[in-house]
Amino acid sequence: QVAILAQVIRLKPFRPSCSRQSQSQHMPLVPACSGLAAASAKAGSAQEPSHAKCAETAPSDAGSDVDPTACTSQGSVLLCIDCELPDGVEVANNSYGRCLVTTKPFKEGQNIYSQCTVKGRAVEYSIRVKQGESVMTYLMDTMNSVKDVTTDLRNLYTFNGFTNHSCEPNTYSIDSDDSPDSLSYDTYANRDIDIGEELSVDYATYEYECDAHPIEKCFCGSTKCRGFMRGFKHLTWDEKIEIMPRAELSLWEKFVGETPNLGFVDYTHCLPGSIDVVQRCEEWEMVAAKPIRAGELLFRNTSTVVTDEDFKFVVR
Repeated sequence: QVAILAQVIRLKPFRPSCSRQSQSQHMPLVPACSGLAAASAKAGSAQEPSHAKCAETAPSDAGSDVDPTACTSQGSVLLCIDCELPDGVEVANNSYGRCLVTTKPFKEGQNIYSQCTVKGRAVEYSIRVKQGESVMTYLMDTMNSVKDVTTDLRNLYTFNGFTNHSCEPNTYSIDSDDSPDSLSYDTYANRDIDIGEELSVDYATYEYECDAHPIEKCFCGSTKCRGFMRGFKHLTWDEKIEIMPRAELSLWEKFVGETPNLGFVDYTHCLPGSIDVVQRCEEWEMVAAKPIRAGELLFRNTSTVVTDEDFKFVVR
């Protein structure tokens, strides 16, 4: 008989690592990733936590770093990632399989959880989800992971790999850091969410093209249902523009790179302190961000002149 081994991710700032452990061993869970802070590679040594707890992991016997991109589910080796459910969220079941539901209400704009996801080549992997004193183990595959837009790796999601798609979701995520080894992001309520409500997300905001789990017939039930979900690439122009404020930056860049006569301008660090841009109903408006006196200079700006009438800009 061949003993099945597990490789456990130990998240470090910009450098995830994994160590081999036997599944038969009892390994207590210890904090390993908190925002961008993480436990030391040496077992028993830890740094102070940052703003958001995002993973748990077992201590390593070897204490050595191993490239997670080399961890696969081939043969007898299985990638195992430990995580802890955030307050107010639990794993449940619906008619399509597993899902995430709320155990407390969330207000529109409220942070539901912050999470960091490892990038790797594993097609199959497992997660151990800690909630309170209990730990549940789940087998994950390409239904729970997403191909990274800029590399040949996959984003290996943990508990939030159970979040189902909706064309009109009640959550959205904003990336806080995207490194070659991991992706960190914050998930917010898109509207008020009641207790016991299933959490949903628009897959098209972070999948350019569904490589393993396209939805050929969508049953989200929304009045805005597109009928299918094959990824951002397959949306209409109007649909792309509508979800762009919530889409990952890598999707924008790939979309612009593949679209003729389309330019991309990033103004995220240039917005003057006197103004803000807000969404009201279906429209975006520029509003005052502070009291402004008559005759006061609001901002100075520059514009780009193009001669091609068909040229379009995507502005962030």
